[in-house]
Amino acid sequence: MRWGIAAATVVLALIDDAPGVAQPVDLVLTPLPPVATPGIAATPGAAATPHLAATPLGRPADDSGGVGSRLLGQQSAAQATIAAYATREAVQATRIATQEAAQATRIAVLESALAEVQVTATALVVVAANTVLDPTRQSITLETDLGGMLNGDPEAVAEARTELTRLLSRYPSGCRAGFMLISGNAPSIEEGVDLAQRVESLLREGWPAIFTEATGAEVFALPNQPPFGQVSVDIFFYAGCQPTG
Repeated sequence: MRWGIAAATVVLALIDDAPGVAQPVDLVLTPLPPVATPGIAATPGAAATPHLAATPLGRPADDSGGVGSRLLGQQSAAQATIAAYATREAVQATRIATQEAAQATRIAVLESALAEVQVTATALVVVAANTVLDPTRQSITLETDLGGMLNGDPEAVAEARTELTRLLSRYPSGCRAGFMLISGNAPSIEEGVDLAQRVESLLREGWPAIFTEATGAEVFALPNQPPFGQVSVDIFFYAGCQPTG
C-alpha cells in the first residue's frame, strides 16, 4: 500500500523553566490516510493522448446511414430502373410487331384489291374495245334477182344467202356488227326499200353472232339506179374485228 506525503504534527511544548533557555521540543509524526491512485484519465500524460480519451467511436459498417446501406440502396434503384427499361422495351417491341403485322395485312389486302382492279381494268378495256365502233366501214355488194327476192322465191333467196356466205367468210369469229347501212337498187323507192329489208332479214337469220338484236340498221333505196336488184351493205364492226384476205 502506497502512502502519500506524511504530514507532521508538531507539538511544541515549550516549558518556560528558565527564561532565554531553549527547552527540548517533542515531535510527533501522524501518518495521513491513504489516497486513491489516480486513474489513466487523471494522468496528465493520458489526458494529452488524443487516441485514448478524445477519439469518438466509429459507426458500424451495416448501420442504416452507412456507406454499405447507401450502396445497397443505389444498387436496388439501378435494378429497378433496368427492370422498368426492359419492360418498356418489351412493350415497345410488342407494339411494333403488332403494327407491322397490321401493316402487312393491309398491304396484302391492297395487293389483292390491286390485282382485282387490274383484272377489272383489263376486262373493261376488252369490253370497251368491243363496244367502240370502228369508224372504218366494211362494204359488201351482192347481185340478186329483184323479182324473185320481192316475191319470196326460194331459189332467189337461196342464191342471195350463198352469195352472202361467200362475202362474209373473210370476217373471223368474234366480229360483231354495231351498225349497218343497206341500200337496194330498184325502179322505185318502195321496191328498193323492200329489197334492202329482205337482205337485212337474211343477215340476222344466217349470222346472229355478227348481226345481233343490238345491231342497228338503216335501209334505204336507190331508185332508178341500175343494176336493179343490186344490194350494197356498209357494216361498222366493233373495234378489234380484222377481216382476212
